[in-house]
Amino acid sequence: MKSLNWLENNFWIVLKQHKTINDLLANTEGFGIPYPNSVKITKGTLLRLRALLMQSRFDNEQLKLKAGTGNAKAVASAQAQFTTARNEYCLFILNSQFVD
Repeated sequence: MKSLNWLENNFWIVLKQHKTINDLLANTEGFGIPYPNSVKITKGTLLRLRALLMQSRFDNEQLKLKAGTGNAKAVASAQAQFTTARNEYCLFILNSQFVD
């Protein structure tokens, strides 16, 4: 997510600071990703994967509770994290507009 944040917020600042492409590439360690659709695709993918991970953690905590090795507090925490991640992903999809 830090790389994505860099692309979203600092890429144009860095781009303006360099006179040549070689100078830019040398100072950005090869962040040669086409902008802006690739950033949106990358962000969407990361948000989706985070939501799926949080869902798996929530499912795992529920199974542990049923098996008698978990606790309700851990289930509630995992559920809250999953809900937050899912909502963030859904809002991203709802508001995404790709550039032609």
